[in-house]
Amino acid sequence: MKRNPNSRNADYAAIQNARSEIMESARNLVRAKRESSPYAPQKQGIFIERIQNYISEQNDLGKPLTIAGFILASEIPQRSWYKMRDGEFDAGIEEYKLANDIPLDAEEWVTEDGEVLSLKPWSEIVEYCHLLTQQQREEACVAGKAGNVVGNIFLLKAQHGLSDAPEQIQHQTNIQVVADAETALKALEMCK
Repeated sequence: MKRNPNSRNADYAAIQNARSEIMESARNLVRAKRESSPYAPQKQGIFIERIQNYISEQNDLGKPLTIAGFILASEIPQRSWYKMRDGEFDAGIEEYKLANDIPLDAEEWVTEDGEVLSLKPWSEIVEYCHLLTQQQREEACVAGKAGNVVGNIFLLKAQHGLSDAPEQIQHQTNIQVVADAETALKALEMCK
């Protein structure tokens, strides 16, 4: 096998150092991007505080909770809110736990600075908000209050997937034609 004349002059230690520097730079870039994300575990406390403030304000004003109200209070784009609900941001929490040697079942963690971080899956927090609105709507329907009961029923169906129709069992019958009548008669005759 013929050797490349330039390979004799290659400094493999320098190449390895350059690769190491590139990898470290890439790790730092990823870490910085992750930490600056509005969905970073370090920002979950701010998110929860905004949600709690919204709940308190609505209770103080005697107003019902709404999904739109939660989204606006959280200052999270609507698309991201539903991605959070679907669990698309939960992996970031698990990744943070793994990277910082935090037990995977921990729901909060005290940092070296003494700060308490919430480490709940984003989907659980958002689902809790949905359940609070569902609870209010169900109570309003049962008690016949909160203005428009029909509107609450509509919202329960549209936003919470509830239905007032009994489940119907559907049966399906498949009939397969394998031969016309004449061919079938001939086949029967051959079987005798």
